[in-house]
Amino acid sequence: MTQQLALFIDYQNLHSGARDRFTPCGTPMHECLVNPITYASRLVQRRNSYRSTTLAWTRVYRGRPNPDHQAALAGHVDRQNSDWDRDSGTSIITRPLDYRGWPQDRPREKGYRRQACR
Repeated sequence: MTQQLALFIDYQNLHSGARDRFTPCGTPMHECLVNPITYASRLVQRRNSYRSTTLAWTRVYRGRPNPDHQAALAGHVDRQNSDWDRDSGTSIITRPLDYRGWPQDRPREKGYRRQACR
């Protein structure tokens, strides 16, 4: 019997976790992006090694920079989201970043805390 997989991705946690695990300490975030469609596909391939699985759909939850504060970054994120959203089984859900303390403090996603290098 084939199981269907519905995948919910917290993009910032996936992105920062992959960076912390697979790149040298101090690697900039923009140098280690994760494609959620590729990630979902590899996850299904891995599950298929022991259980027949098809991907029903993927939802990606992600923060979005404010174009008034970070126009270039907001445009980049919008282009990525548009590319990923073209996949019929993928939906991108965005939430505005928190700019309290801007520009002294960097904007952040709700609940996200950067880990120190180990």
